[in-house]
Amino acid sequence: MASISTEDDKIFRVSISGEDVHTSEPEDFSVHSGFDYPKMEESFVGIVEYTCPASTAANVYTVLEVTHNLGYKPNCQAFVEDVNNVTPTQFATLPFLDGYTGNRFAAYTTDTKFIIEYVVLTPGIFPPVFPSQDFKFKYQIWVND
Repeated sequence: MASISTEDDKIFRVSISGEDVHTSEPEDFSVHSGFDYPKMEESFVGIVEYTCPASTAANVYTVLEVTHNLGYKPNCQAFVEDVNNVTPTQFATLPFLDGYTGNRFAAYTTDTKFIIEYVVLTPGIFPPVFPSQDFKFKYQIWVND
C-alpha cells in the first residue's frame, strides 16, 4: 500500500464503496491526496521462470496465463530478466524487444486473464550459439477497489 505523507490532507478524497468520506481512515479511500503516490491494491503478484525453446518457429508462445475473472481489464505491470545474461535485461519493463534476435516479450490483460507472451519473429536464432535461454518474469495486477 502507498505511504501517507499527510493524513490530515483533505484536498482530494474518494472513499471506497460503503465508507464515509468524512469519517473514514485514509486506508479506506480509493484516492486520497495525502498519499505520496497512487494507492493501488495488489491482487495478483508473482514470479515465473521460462526457458525459451532451443528451436522455435516464428510463432506466439504463451509464457504465463493468470486467470483473474475481474470482469474488466485491470492495470498491470510486468518485468523480464535474462537469467543467462545473453541480452541486456535487468528486469526490463514489458514489452521488451531483443535487439539481437528481433523477438519480443509482451504482457496484456483481458476481462478475465493476464497474459505474458513470447513473440518469435526470427526462428531458430539460439542454436548453435545458445542451447536455450532462461528468463524470469515479475508481474503485478492491481484491482480497482
